[in-house]
Amino acid sequence: MMEEPENHLSHVELSRLVQDIEDQRDGKQLFLTTHSSYVLNKLSIDKICLLHDSYKRLHLLDKDVVKTLKRLPGYDTLRVALSKKVVLVEGPSDELVLKRIYKDKHHNRLPEQDGIDIIVVRGVGFNTFIEIGKEIGTAVNVLRDNDGDYDKNVVAARKEYDAHKNIQLISSKDNNEFSLEPAMISANSQSENELVDFAKIVLSTKTYNLLKAEPTFAAKTAFITEWFRSAV
Repeated sequence: MMEEPENHLSHVELSRLVQDIEDQRDGKQLFLTTHSSYVLNKLSIDKICLLHDSYKRLHLLDKDVVKTLKRLPGYDTLRVALSKKVVLVEGPSDELVLKRIYKDKHHNRLPEQDGIDIIVVRGVGFNTFIEIGKEIGTAVNVLRDNDGDYDKNVVAARKEYDAHKNIQLISSKDNNEFSLEPAMISANSQSENELVDFAKIVLSTKTYNLLKAEPTFAAKTAFITEWFRSAV
């Protein structure tokens, strides 16, 4: 039995220890407690046993996900395994904006204070976290870009999770709001003055001056939208 082998070890030394455990555990029954996603992923997440108000396992987790996590153990999988409510977002900007919106709407409270964990997965990790959430039953809301085609990239993807009511995919239905930035432009362009004020915050001085030089409200809107599109 081993208790939290990650304690007091650098990442390199922990990596060596985990490899030693892997090499020497053949034919042995090992009980190991950990708060490290790295240890969990490297030693096979499908062997986890969660003990709280119930007993849960991940032995039915997709084998491709298990294989991926053993090769790329940096995924912070324990955050999904140990949370009751999770929001997956594509990047740090999405996280910052979502936290600010939540704070403004919930009396200055952050999501974490209400048991909601916002996890940045940088696009490629959505499926990994979703598969874990499916098996455990964690409430997982996926806030993702529609990438210019809501029906193809969101509606079609939802069908994969119809049987799992704890998994929800959320995105703008407007194909022009293909990512966070265009959606923010849309929300802050009810008037020309509002758009200019927003642009002053998010654009560099040089780019802001170029936008200001555009002759009409429509031209300014098109300019900032295209600028973000080219940046993406």
